[in-house]
Amino acid sequence: MMNDNTSAPPSFASIEAFDPAQVRPWRFHNRAGSGMDEGSINQLADSIERNGQQQPGLARRLPAGDTHVVEAIYGVRRLAACRLAGLPWQAEVREATLSDAQCAALMHGENAFSEGVSPLENAVQWQAMLDQGVFPSQSALAAEIGCHRGTVARAVRTARALFSEEWLARLVRPVMHQFSQRAADRLADAVSNGLTLAEAKRRAQALSPGHIPASSLYDALYGRVRPGANARTLYERRRGKGG
Repeated sequence: MMNDNTSAPPSFASIEAFDPAQVRPWRFHNRAGSGMDEGSINQLADSIERNGQQQPGLARRLPAGDTHVVEAIYGVRRLAACRLAGLPWQAEVREATLSDAQCAALMHGENAFSEGVSPLENAVQWQAMLDQGVFPSQSALAAEIGCHRGTVARAVRTARALFSEEWLARLVRPVMHQFSQRAADRLADAVSNGLTLAEAKRRAQALSPGHIPASSLYDALYGRVRPGANARTLYERRRGKGG
């Protein structure tokens, strides 16, 4: 590990470089799939090899004796690309005293300037932090990350609906990074309202996870025509007497 600024006073950021093997992602990071596909990571790795890592990530130091040296609060894509390229990952390092709540605020602040994190990925992260007591309430979470409470409430409701049962979660999970807010809410509303739930479950059994894009999942489960079903004749018109 190389420390680029070991003598910096506490008020300044310490930028350090780590072997990617020394780094693990923060348990609440929200990069479930956005920008993490092979093509995207390969492209970023090529860019880092040519031009260097242009933006540092954010890391929190781990206690001595841990399996890793630091955890990546944000910059998980850059970490994956550096691992692929065989290069050190650079990050601003905060001490272990930085709380998960503070990490969430810093990560969401950074997300405002990055691409690709879907609303559903954020929603799942928010739900996890609430379930594990990082924040005592949705209001506290919203205040910390600078978001309207109603936005948090709606997002958490959607996440709970889409991941509450495995028959649906198995289809949502591989494409969760593709969901727009509207598409996620629409599917969650159908599940929560119990609309033809038995038929949706039956259709789900015939679907392969990851093969139905997020934009088509509602229609695959709740549309009038079953996915893959052949069109059938609804009536026949015969020629002859009586028309």
